[in-house]
Amino acid sequence: MISITQAVQDLVANPRPVLCLDTCDFLDVVRSFADPDPKEANLFHAQSFRKALQELTTRPDRFQTVITYLVRHEWGQNIGEARNKVGHHLGEIDRRIDRIAEACGLGKIPAPTLSSRLVALPLTTSLIALAEGLMSQAIVIEKDVACVERALERVMDRRRPSHKKEIKDSIHWEHYLELSRRLGAAGHAQDRIFVSANKADFWADRNTQDIHPDLKDEAHASGLQFFGRMNLALRALGV
Repeated sequence: MISITQAVQDLVANPRPVLCLDTCDFLDVVRSFADPDPKEANLFHAQSFRKALQELTTRPDRFQTVITYLVRHEWGQNIGEARNKVGHHLGEIDRRIDRIAEACGLGKIPAPTLSSRLVALPLTTSLIALAEGLMSQAIVIEKDVACVERALERVMDRRRPSHKKEIKDSIHWEHYLELSRRLGAAGHAQDRIFVSANKADFWADRNTQDIHPDLKDEAHASGLQFFGRMNLALRALGV
């Protein structure tokens, strides 16, 4: 982990676009395709992470991912639940295939065959590795006391993204705002982007991926762009 000051020094000495990520972006790589809501079940996150990793493999300075110290902590707290969600999803598909096979037998027609049970596939492990692969490429910002204090003020004032008294999103937000402000003051002219799939706290509404109006002015003042989806952020960077 490094301080915001050290991150600014690095990014000014070797200018490159900055891509700040929320914890949910990493978790959604694993859990999204297993979402019971058909509108939310997708592979967008995994596809975007794979594209980002491929780009960084060939062009390491194409952009710089950034996370806060809290992202790793939240990842550790929640990845077990995400793993279980995928396991349940795959198990349910296996059970449905079994019912189809049984029905085929009753109808005296050939039953479908699979080489292995879906639940036995190392899918969850591979998706976790994909998420952690991009995490390992990130600059990790250590705790900044002033940023945490401002996050606490948001909680006390019930200001978004702490309008529901949750502090973690405000901690991410304040660290990324501060990083972007300092980079702008230091002459960093590359794109600075924050991505969050957290609809409840950052989006204008659940169907509009623009940043919420309550946060728009401070994001603009700091030079921090917002995207609700990783694929849109990569597209803005030309990836």
